[in-house]
Formats: sequence, C-alpha cells, structure tokens
Amino acid sequence: MAKIAISLPDDVLQAVEKERELTGESQSEFFRRAANALLQQKLREEQDLEYTRAYRRCPRLMKSLQVYVRQAWKPWPNYLGMTVTIREKGRSVVGGPSSAR
Repeated sequence: MAKIAISLPDDVLQAVEKERELTGESQSEFFRRAANALLQQKLREEQDLEYTRAYRRCPRLMKSLQVYVRQAWKPWPNYLGMTVTIREKGRSVVGGPSSAR
C-alpha cells in the first residue's frame, strides 16, 4: 500500500480529529473512507449523467426501461397475505398465502 502526505488547513484537521475520536478510526482509515465515499459519489454522478444523456437520445426506450425496472424491483406483496394474479399468455396464475393452488 502506498503512503502519502497531505496538507490540511487547521480547522479541517481539527474537524477530522474530532470525527476520528467519535469513530475510533486511524487517520489512514478516515481518509481511506473519505476518499472511497468521494469516488463512489463521483461514479453515481457520472452514471446519472450518462442516464440523462441516454434518455435524451432515446426517450421512448428509456421510458420503457423505467417502467420495467420499477416493476422488477417492486417488493413481492405475498408477505402481506395478498393474492397475486399474474397473467401469462392468456391464462391467469393465482398465488399467495390465501390460495393453495
């Protein structure tokens, strides 16, 4: 692992030290976590920007993808005891704790 030296304004160093006292982290752990958080945030921002660019290039396709993702990530409602009807190629499949089919 590489070692680096950094310069910080006194007030920033005081805030870092105060935070480190609360978390019990070493300086290395603190700055490693901070750097990872910053890089993850930058990656999310880049992904959001790419999504926006793709939407502008093809809004109809992106709208379809939004609907698909929204449906795919919905929690399965059976845990509430509901009956769920799924339509498959013209037939209904009923499921859930309230029906034993």
